Amino acid sequence: MEAIGYQSQYIIVNGVRMTMTEYNKMKRAKNKAKRKKKELSEIQLLPSDIKTLMRNVKVFKSLVAFYNNGYKQWGTIHRVLLRIDDMETRFVVVKLRIHEVNSIIENICEIAKKKEKSVYAYVQKLSYKMIETKECMQSLYDVVMGTNVINSPFATHEIISGTGRRLGLKILMYKTYDAIAEIDNIINKLHGLEEIPNSVYDNSRVMNYGKA
Repeated sequence: MEAIGYQSQYIIVNGVRMTMTEYNKMKRAKNKAKRKKKELSEIQLLPSDIKTLMRNVKVFKSLVAFYNNGYKQWGTIHRVLLRIDDMETRFVVVKLRIHEVNSIIENICEIAKKKEKSVYAYVQKLSYKMIETKECMQSLYDVVMGTNVINSPFATHEIISGTGRRLGLKILMYKTYDAIAEIDNIINKLHGLEEIPNSVYDNSRVMNYGKA
């Protein structure tokens, strides 16, 4: 807190004597520095906004883990399961799309650090990639549910009924179904974020900052 005293035509702040003109100039400089530190540009906010949206599709990580780690966890039955109606091909495509989504997000984070407007083209690219990912997830879901493997003799095995870290195909597909619906919401918000804003904090309109 500033200690302020007054003398004729002068003001003393924290033991330093200055004119009112000098004092006002100092105050303006301090306030400007505070605003600069507090305010973030739209571009700087983009990475956190997008990561917030992506929290609603945590199943991405689970889908990749099921494919990559399934054999280690469950052995040969994992390979047998993936051969049913060529389920493996659908998993591979979904895994590829998720990798592409993550790569685009990494690009957005790097470009946003440089405050370059080219980042908005990558946000648009991300929205297109999310559409492709949704379609691939829907294809995987349709194949899995179409085989009825969830209600087959496999149903009691952990590869189908597993929970927690060893998530089985049954819950994985339920989460996939929910994520497919959520992706539409993410795409709509990305369409809003991909527009170059006219003013600072336009992101609040898209992300609903301050709303319960």
